[in-house]
Amino acid sequence: MDKKRLLFISNIYCICFAFSFTYSCKTKSKELIATQNNTVIIDLKESVTPEQIIADFNTISLQQEKKISNALNIHLFSFDENKIPIDTLLLKLKESEKVDNAQSNKKTNARN
Repeated sequence: MDKKRLLFISNIYCICFAFSFTYSCKTKSKELIATQNNTVIIDLKESVTPEQIIADFNTISLQQEKKISNALNIHLFSFDENKIPIDTLLLKLKESEKVDNAQSNKKTNARN
């Protein structure tokens, strides 16, 4: 075999390997993480209490479920999903001057 042909074949093998490696690392569609639709995780600013956020969002029945982190002031809240879609709630929470961040609560699986 000449050098050009050998180089061509080795390049093809490298491309196939890279493609298969990249594809195998992607999450399969059936393994996507499910969102817990009626709960959100809210990272409150340092001096803000959960009661203040509950008062601001009382029309959607926002309720504190539990404190996730004392040090970071992160809480899990539930809300009435019949009153507001989760995407709209997250946008409103992120616009609030009392909130550092907000995200949907996602169900996760334990690692092996």
